[in-house]
Amino acid sequence: MGGNAPFSPQITKLRFFISLICNCEKDASKPNFGIPTLPNLETKFVAANSLIAKKRQTCHSLFENPEIEPTKQALTEIRHEHFAAKTANRKSTLRQKDKELREKLARLLAEDNDFAPADAKQLADWNPYDQNAVADFFDPEWMFGVSDGFDIIIGNPPYIQLQNDGGKLAKLYADCNYKTFARTGDIYCLFYERGHQLLKSNGHLCYITSNKWMRAGYGEKTRDFFAKNTNPMLLIDFAGVKIFESATVDTNILLFAKAANEHKTWCAVTNKQNKDSVKNLSVFVQQSGAECEFCSSDSWVILSPIEQSIKRKIEAVGTPLKDWDIQINYGIKTGYNDAFIIDTAKRDEILANCQSENERERTAELIRPILRGRDIKRYGYNWAGLYLIATFPSRHYDIEQYPAVKEYLLSFGIERLEQTGKEHNVNGEKIKARKKTSNKWFETQDSISYWEDFNKPKIVWGEISDRSKFAFEAYGSFIPEATTFLMVGSDLPYLLCVLNSPLSEWFFSKVGTTTGVGTVRWKKYTIQELLIPSVNVKLRQLFQQIVEKYVIGNITSEQLSKYSNKILYEVVGLIDEEIEFVENFYPPLI
Repeated sequence: MGGNAPFSPQITKLRFFISLICNCEKDASKPNFGIPTLPNLETKFVAANSLIAKKRQTCHSLFENPEIEPTKQALTEIRHEHFAAKTANRKSTLRQKDKELREKLARLLAEDNDFAPADAKQLADWNPYDQNAVADFFDPEWMFGVSDGFDIIIGNPPYIQLQNDGGKLAKLYADCNYKTFARTGDIYCLFYERGHQLLKSNGHLCYITSNKWMRAGYGEKTRDFFAKNTNPMLLIDFAGVKIFESATVDTNILLFAKAANEHKTWCAVTNKQNKDSVKNLSVFVQQSGAECEFCSSDSWVILSPIEQSIKRKIEAVGTPLKDWDIQINYGIKTGYNDAFIIDTAKRDEILANCQSENERERTAELIRPILRGRDIKRYGYNWAGLYLIATFPSRHYDIEQYPAVKEYLLSFGIERLEQTGKEHNVNGEKIKARKKTSNKWFETQDSISYWEDFNKPKIVWGEISDRSKFAFEAYGSFIPEATTFLMVGSDLPYLLCVLNSPLSEWFFSKVGTTTGVGTVRWKKYTIQELLIPSVNVKLRQLFQQIVEKYVIGNITSEQLSKYSNKILYEVVGLIDEEIEFVENFYPPLI
């Protein structure tokens, strides 16, 4: 087990007892209904940190101490006898012998340089009969007498980011030589590798974990490990379908053998459209599965035959978005939106408090309309009448030139606005300042060296959305908020149409990441990997013309979408069956 809770073995043991009793044949005519006495299972359930192994030393003695093997054998026999012991007295006697043999064996192993002295002592101190103890190591031979590996390992490892709690777990496992270790990764990746270590040759491991390793950057090492060291046999991705009600991550099940990769993984993926499939999972996997070849650290994407055909066609004509003439940046992080994001009434009030027309003009220029993720729809946006006090540090504003803004911001208290990370006590109330930066109290949290991009035509989108919703902000009027991204550069009208297309939406569903609660994360590092079909100058100009018609209101977004999608399908070379598949992958946007 990998848990730190001492009650975990007790719960497991109880479930096992109940299962044994329920599966026994019962005979009411016999004592105890014919249910036999259960064996002593104390040594078969262990709470331990299975990620920490006690490593044998490399500098073994030339001749192993002849006492080691007989002592090992004696310890094995004691535990075998204890398993079937009937009386408390006999069990007590055997446990004392077990303790004496553990101490002797640990001493012999240390003297023979099998283990470091500290590790040998720790082995000896571990008591298999203490059901409330948690070992901070796991050694299958010492704990279970298993020296050649397990046949089967099944589990649901914990999902904990290694960088949480100041990187406590990252520090703990950094020197354990895990190939799958990544400081920004998750602990379950290490459990996969540790499980592989504990298997015998051709043994099988099956885990249910977060599915992020399939696509996320931190999963690259894990994907590489699977491809090079295992034979992945079955992969079920529950994308968008809740398996654990309380979980906020999407999950998958992976079954692999400790054997050479045959590149024939049977795969299936559920989604919101077939969420009932989990009720009869084996049938669904048989009927809807497809064979996939996973041979590298690239994102593992489960595709049906028709999807594999579509993907090949996109790859044949596509260029990653990051290789186009574009630049993607985050929206504005203020550190305290309550102060820096204001409604129209508050803007009018601040402008009304200006003492001169020059101040009013300066202030009006400083307060810019802002778009949030929730304001953005496909192609366009619904502005909520909100504004940003755009005091970007990179602009080096003198707050004394904006007395009305200064007065307004100070109404929140300078203790709350300062960027020190300190905690203050103001009139008996605890006030937490913004996180520590080198910026001034009246400035936004980010430096925003790319502030000039806000004045350019741009594509904007929200980080979290159920569907692809990219809007064109043609006039450089709006500033995107922290929950959004912006893109500036060349060929924006064409890129807008591609990004909003069912084709890209389908493709992103295969390579993007999810939130675990039914929405997709449209983050920069995945968006920029989308393949954009290359087109000639004439077609780019055509897309520019139809987007301009939409901007000025001559055509609707539906007309724009229908026309641009038709051209895009022709460029990629999709046949009618593939077009129908892509168009029906998601229900139409309302």
